[in-house]
Amino acid sequence: MQALARQGNTIWVGSEAGGVVRWDLLPGGTYAATRQYLYPQDGLAGNRVRDIAIDAQGNRWFATHRGLSVLSADGQTWTTYTRANTNGGLPSDDVTAVAIGMDGAIWVGTDQYFDRTLPADRQWTGGGLARLQNGTWTVYQNVYDLTSNQLAGLPSTHVTDIAIEPGTGRVWGTFVPQRAWAPPAQNQRGGWLVSSATGGVAAYDQGVWTVYRHQEGNADSFPSHNAVQAIAIDSQGRKWFATWGGGLNVLQGSSFWSKFTAAQTDLASDYLWTVAVGGDGRVWAAVGYSGGPGRGVNVLDHKETLNDPDDDVWVQYSSPADLPADNVRALLIEPGQAWLGLSNYRGNGYGLRQFDLASQVWTSYTLVDRTPASNHISALAFGPDGSAWIGTGDPTDAGYGRGVSIEAPDGTWSTYNASTRIRGDQKTIVTQDANAGAGLVKVGLANSTEAGAAFSTGYLMFGSHSTVYRYRSFYSSSRAIIIDPPLTQSVLAGDTVYAVRVGLLGNNVSAITFDGAGQAWVGLRAETWNDGWVDGGVSVRGLDGVWSGYTPENTGLALLSRQVSALASEPAACGGKVWIGTGSLRDFSGAGLYSVDPVSGQLGSYKVDSPLLSSN
Repeated sequence: MQALARQGNTIWVGSEAGGVVRWDLLPGGTYAATRQYLYPQDGLAGNRVRDIAIDAQGNRWFATHRGLSVLSADGQTWTTYTRANTNGGLPSDDVTAVAIGMDGAIWVGTDQYFDRTLPADRQWTGGGLARLQNGTWTVYQNVYDLTSNQLAGLPSTHVTDIAIEPGTGRVWGTFVPQRAWAPPAQNQRGGWLVSSATGGVAAYDQGVWTVYRHQEGNADSFPSHNAVQAIAIDSQGRKWFATWGGGLNVLQGSSFWSKFTAAQTDLASDYLWTVAVGGDGRVWAAVGYSGGPGRGVNVLDHKETLNDPDDDVWVQYSSPADLPADNVRALLIEPGQAWLGLSNYRGNGYGLRQFDLASQVWTSYTLVDRTPASNHISALAFGPDGSAWIGTGDPTDAGYGRGVSIEAPDGTWSTYNASTRIRGDQKTIVTQDANAGAGLVKVGLANSTEAGAAFSTGYLMFGSHSTVYRYRSFYSSSRAIIIDPPLTQSVLAGDTVYAVRVGLLGNNVSAITFDGAGQAWVGLRAETWNDGWVDGGVSVRGLDGVWSGYTPENTGLALLSRQVSALASEPAACGGKVWIGTGSLRDFSGAGLYSVDPVSGQLGSYKVDSPLLSSN
């Protein structure tokens, strides 16, 4: 969720890839209905919706990555403005912000777009601000020279937010650094880069722009960073700015400003996605992080003493106590309640979160209550019974994987993953005491083949201990298994060693197929763990619902790779084998192609020294 707007009893939400969602609210925090508007079937220009504005007539304006869309007040008519149909009046179809001026003008923020038909030094072009008034477009951009660092006009052509100042009607825009052409120099090719000298804040008043840019090396220059993500204006006319790397800034009047940073305050991070101000004067900031997930929301009560941080009160709302996830991208603060739009992280969407300020109770709003385990879909197959098998994952980042979700013909959902591990059968015993912290335990197995077969799922447990360990390898000279993590408590000679049953051998799914008998085969990509690869391989769900698998360990290295990239089943008339392709986009490794007889379990292999062009 990237944008929020209230219209009567309706909350309008702009999403990252799901278009526009409308929630019609009822008293008591429930809702009567939802409606989703999508491209192309519903008239919306694009499904990435960055901002929403509602004009005095009740028309809804949506900033999308494919143009500016308007839904009429009666909900019957869609109109879309693009660079093409406005003859360049809209300077880019990549629309990032929209706001309604006090005079009814529509202010639109955009980013540059790429035009490969232009000369190399002008291929990133357009962007900036535009004003639509009485059918006429006016464009505001800049001229920037990277070599001389000379800039005329707006601080950047990458607009992030627009706000209209109550009373004065002054238009405020926030900007992040734009792309600029670096000309060839010292026998090096020229190229496009993002110039940190651009970006900042601009204000428009009676035809005149005032530009604020951070000056490198000058800690007193406003803003504290040129990547300014958002603006909010409080009841006193103060402008609050969320920066990406410079913390929270506030501008009083036209020149007096101050900043709140993580180093000086209880702000969780200097990387902020957006900012909003409540009627009580408290400032809400959606907190991000320079690399990785967000940090939830910080709320500042500054007690109207902006120059005295000692009486400031900071509150943080984050997961798991308050939020299902910490990636907050949109804020709407109303009397008595706050609305938070949560964004996708590694394929998981978290919807809308409402907070009652009096009762301190959170309520979640999601579009559907039955979904795949992740929105990062990596494989899809239909079972003989008509069930839909949905694999989740990513070829370069295992963190996106959440296993396999299945929608049965009756609409019920289930998910299989590697997180549920159950103590299985006894496989051997400990043959020598081992202290807590040891990573090697001697057991009553003769060789790696026996160990691989015993711990075919890759996991094991000792005695009555609750810790689940990964089986890494077998140390033949000591007849010992190498485990990870090291022992959390000591084990004694004679203690039982159990195999551990898992649903899947991993969560990062690459492929799904069904053999002639109707068994499900799930290909998995390996994940890194400390200094090696774990999980991965092929999991097979039998007709009895029991899972088994193929890995290098339990096949005696007949299957040489955990990195499964493809699966296919041949017709029974051709033998009914299941074919396994291996390979990885992370390290470009591959161990060739394999065939498996589902009945006997016998494997055949085909590698680059066979008639294959590549083993990846």
